[in-house]
Amino acid sequence: MPQNADRSVIKPSKKFKKQVWGMLGSIALFFVTYLVLFLVTVALACAFFFLAYFLVVVLHFNTLTLGLAVALIASGVLLIYFLIKFLFAKSIPADNSDTIEITAANQPELFTFIRKVTQEVGVPFPKHVYLTHEVNAGVFFDSSFWSMFLPIPKNLKIGLGLVNSLNQSEFKAVLAHEFGHFSQRSMKFGSYVYNLNKVIHNLLYDNAGYEATLGYWSNAASIFRFTAFINIHVIKGIQYILRQVYVLINKSHMSLSREMEFQADAIAAYVTGSNQSINSLRRIEVGQICYDDLLNYWNEKIAARQRAENFYTQHREVLRRFALNHRLPTDAAGLPVIDRHMAVLNNTQVSVNNQWASHPTSNEREHYLTNIGVDTPSVELAAWEIFTNAEALQKQMTSQLYTQFKESDEFEIIDTEHFISLYETDLRSNSYDPYFKEYYDSRDIAITAFEPQVKGLQTTPHDINKLFSDDNCNLPKQIKGMQQDINLLTYAISNKDIKTFDYKGKKYYNARAQDIIDQITAEKNEAEKQLVGLDQTIYTSFYNLAQEQNRQLLEEKYQALIAHQKTTTDAYVLYEKLVEEINPVYSNMQFEQINDTLAKVYLTEKELKNRLQEITADDDYKASITPEQKEILDQYMPNDLKYFDGQHYDNENLVLFNKATVAYVNITVQRFYELKNSLLNFKLKLLKQAA
Repeated sequence: MPQNADRSVIKPSKKFKKQVWGMLGSIALFFVTYLVLFLVTVALACAFFFLAYFLVVVLHFNTLTLGLAVALIASGVLLIYFLIKFLFAKSIPADNSDTIEITAANQPELFTFIRKVTQEVGVPFPKHVYLTHEVNAGVFFDSSFWSMFLPIPKNLKIGLGLVNSLNQSEFKAVLAHEFGHFSQRSMKFGSYVYNLNKVIHNLLYDNAGYEATLGYWSNAASIFRFTAFINIHVIKGIQYILRQVYVLINKSHMSLSREMEFQADAIAAYVTGSNQSINSLRRIEVGQICYDDLLNYWNEKIAARQRAENFYTQHREVLRRFALNHRLPTDAAGLPVIDRHMAVLNNTQVSVNNQWASHPTSNEREHYLTNIGVDTPSVELAAWEIFTNAEALQKQMTSQLYTQFKESDEFEIIDTEHFISLYETDLRSNSYDPYFKEYYDSRDIAITAFEPQVKGLQTTPHDINKLFSDDNCNLPKQIKGMQQDINLLTYAISNKDIKTFDYKGKKYYNARAQDIIDQITAEKNEAEKQLVGLDQTIYTSFYNLAQEQNRQLLEEKYQALIAHQKTTTDAYVLYEKLVEEINPVYSNMQFEQINDTLAKVYLTEKELKNRLQEITADDDYKASITPEQKEILDQYMPNDLKYFDGQHYDNENLVLFNKATVAYVNITVQRFYELKNSLLNFKLKLLKQAA
C-alpha cells in the first residue's frame, strides 16, 4: 500500500451522494407509479364489475346484457392480471458454463493474494471466484427478489486474458477496484434496477400469451371485441407511462454507476497507487486489442480445422509483436510499456457525456486517478506467477473456447512454437514493413503525390528516415480520429439525450457542437493538405534517391498502385450496392416484393460477373486468388443462378452468391496490398542501395 495515501480520497464525493439520492428517488417513483397504475386499474375493473351488475340485475336480464356483462368482467380481470402477471414469470438461471470455479485448495497462492487485497480494502472475501477467458474482471451477484432486502454475497470473476496483460502491481490494482465495489452499499441498487427492469420488460414485451388470450376473446363474439378494444388502449397507456419510468430509472442508475467506478478507482489508488491503476487501464486496452486480433485469427483458422493449444501463451506473442511494431519498451514481465499518447489507443479529442454509459471513458478515469496522485513502485513480475498450474488452466480455458464443436470434430492443435511461425508468415503476407510505422496502412496514397510536376517541387534533400517519424506516421490516424470526432458530434446534435460533451479536456454544452465540428473540420482539412504534401515529399525524396535506371521502375509502381486504388474503391461500392439490394431477402416480404427485389440484384449481378471475368482473365490477378476463392468463382460464374423459384428461396445459391461477392472484394483488396507492398519493398531496396 502507498505510504503517503490520505484516507479522505476514498470518501464518497458530493456528486456520488447526489446520484445515490437520485437513484432512491427514481426507485421510489417507480413504486408510487406502479401503485397508482394498479389502483386505477382496480378502480376501472370495479367499474366494469358494477356496470356488469347494473346491466344484468338492474337494467334487464337477457342474452345481450349477459354477454356484455361477461365481457366487462373478463376485461376487468384481464386488466388486473396484466399488472401482476410478472409475478408468475419464470426466472432464467445465470449461465456460468463459460467459467471455471476455483478454490483455495487448487489456487492457494492466488487466494492468499486475494485475501490480502480484501483486508486492505476492508471488505469480505468473495463467496465464489470464477475464471473466464476475457480481458476483464468483474463483480456479480445473484439478483433475486430477496436480494433487494437481504445482504448480497458477491462473487468475483477474473479473466485470464486480463491476467495475461498485467504485472502483479496492476493485477492488484484491478482486484482492488473490484473489491472497491464490494464496499459500496449502493451496489444493492443493482438488485432493485434488475428486478424493476424485469417487471417493466414483462409488462412491455413479454405479452405473447396475454395477446393470444385477448385475440381469442375478441374473436369469440363482436360484443367481446369492444371490451378487448378498451383493454388494449388502457394497456397502451400503462406501457407508455412505464417506458418513461424505465428511462428515468436506468439513466439514474447509469449515472450512479459511473460515479461508483470513480469511487472504486479511488479505493484502488488508495490501496495500490494511482500509477498502477492508470497503467492497468492502458495495458487492458492493448491487451483487448491483441486478444481480439488473436480471436479473429483463430476464427479464420476454423475452416482449415486448426485450433490453438494454449490461447494465452499465443496472446503473449501477439502482445510482444504489438510492442515491436509500435517500438515500445517492455518490462520484466515482457509486457509493453504504454505511453498515454499512443496513437493506437487514442486519436480522438471528443468525449460525449453518454447518459446510457455505465463506465466513464478511459481518459476520464486517467484524469481522475492522476488528480489523486498517489504512486507506488511497480512489482513487474507477471501476474501468472500468483497462479498454481498456470499452463494447465490456460489450456483448459482454451479448450472451453471450442466447446461449440463436437468432440468428433477433428482439429489440428497448434502449439505456441508452431503458432509463431504461422502467425509471422500470415503477418508478412498481410502487413507492410515495420519501417513505415503503419503510415501506409488502410489508406490510399494521394493521387497528386505522383503528378509529373511534383518531381520539381523539392529544392533541398530530405532525410528520409525523418520523413517516417512517429509524428508524421501518426498523421493518417489523427485524420481518422478527427473524422470520428465529427461523426460523434453530429450524432450528439441529433440526440436530445446528450446535453454536454468534452473537447480537448474542456466541457461544452451541446449547442456548441456545430461550432466545434467546424473547428475540427478546418483542422482536418489542414491535416489532409499536410498529408498530401508529405506523400509528395516522400515521392520526390525516393525519386531523387533512385539511380536513373530505377526511377522509371519507381514511377511504374506508383502508376500501377494509384490506378488500382480506383479499382479497389469501385469494388467496395459495387459490393455495398449488392449487399444493400440482397438484404431485404432476409426479411419477410410478399412474393411480388421478392421478385422486384431480386430483379435489381440480377441486374447489378451482371456488372459483378463482368468484373470477375476481367479479374480471372488477368494474369496479374491469378497469384492473388486463393484455391478456395477459385473454387467459389468456378461454381458461381458459369451458372445463371436463381435465388427464388416463385415459392421458395434457394438457400444454397444465396450462400454461393454471398461467398462470390466477398471473394470479389477480397481478391481486389489482396491485389491492392500486393501492389502497395511491392512499392514499399522497392523503396526499402533503394534505401539499402543508397546506404
